[in-house]
Amino acid sequence: MVKFKLADTKIKKDKIIKDKIKEKSPKKSKITDSEFIPANKINKPAPTENEKRIKIIDLNLPAPVKQFYLDSGIQSLYPPQSAAIDAGLLEGKNIVAAIPTASGKTLLAEFVMLQSVLNETKKGKALYIVPLRALASEKYERFRSFESIKKSDGRGVSAGIATGDFDSNDEWLGNFDIIVATSEKVDSLLRNRSHWISEITVVIADEVHLIDSPDRGPTLEIVLAKLIKLRPQLIALSATIGNAREVAKWLSAELVLSEWRPIVLKEGVFFGNAITFGDRSQREVKEFHRDSAISLVADTIKEGGQCLVLKAAGRTLKVWQGAWVFQYQNFWIMILGKN
Repeated sequence: MVKFKLADTKIKKDKIIKDKIKEKSPKKSKITDSEFIPANKINKPAPTENEKRIKIIDLNLPAPVKQFYLDSGIQSLYPPQSAAIDAGLLEGKNIVAAIPTASGKTLLAEFVMLQSVLNETKKGKALYIVPLRALASEKYERFRSFESIKKSDGRGVSAGIATGDFDSNDEWLGNFDIIVATSEKVDSLLRNRSHWISEITVVIADEVHLIDSPDRGPTLEIVLAKLIKLRPQLIALSATIGNAREVAKWLSAELVLSEWRPIVLKEGVFFGNAITFGDRSQREVKEFHRDSAISLVADTIKEGGQCLVLKAAGRTLKVWQGAWVFQYQNFWIMILGKN
């Protein structure tokens, strides 16, 4: 059940708008634009990109890896993922994957890492480089699930994480098959000559577009330049890189460039009682409160959607008794529901 708790000086603190809010017609005037087209009536153009979808069972991966993904419910790849396979992802070639968010970049990295770790003739280690500690923790939690994939010695694929002390070689990380670390930490490991670095056979550079960042870019560039000398397979991932061809040339990599998305991405402006999208379609928003922003949040979540509210100043988003709470103008909004 999803509930919304709204409070200001004129609204009682304990007032709750429950999920089953009685629908009512908006008080504001309805849209009269003669060119109004409902969002669900827009005809989407047929995809022009090659829609090839390689099946998991047909990939050149160890049987335990394929079974892991089949058990996860993944039967076939998205078109950009299939394009990466055709470009030589599982044949040891360097790859720059410049594809949109949610189109499956991380899965490509997982394939390469697991293929290398389970390689019977040349076992190696995988290094997954991220720009932020929060992202490192997220990836580490994901890669821990690979423990169920057994190697030839009967042990599961292990993952470690390093984001802390920048003045140590952390030799203990050599006990893991997959190491997740920030670019600053990798720079430290290289400078302190960690012995296990020579065992790395795969390097993943996530969010590689940050090589252009004035803060993190120089460190990432130095790290990659040093790692290239070890001649690992290098996979660079980004959804927003602007000079993908230049980066691919620098890394001697095959470029996988795509704008394919698993869902339609639409950008619109919310004004009055409707969201107007760039394709001239509109979506009416039910009025749950006199503040339109609160109505937008309530309408979105009531239909089972997700809502991210960004604000320029004021109190920050916090968690209170298991609920997400944020302040909009003079109002507190609480979102209760399943985590």
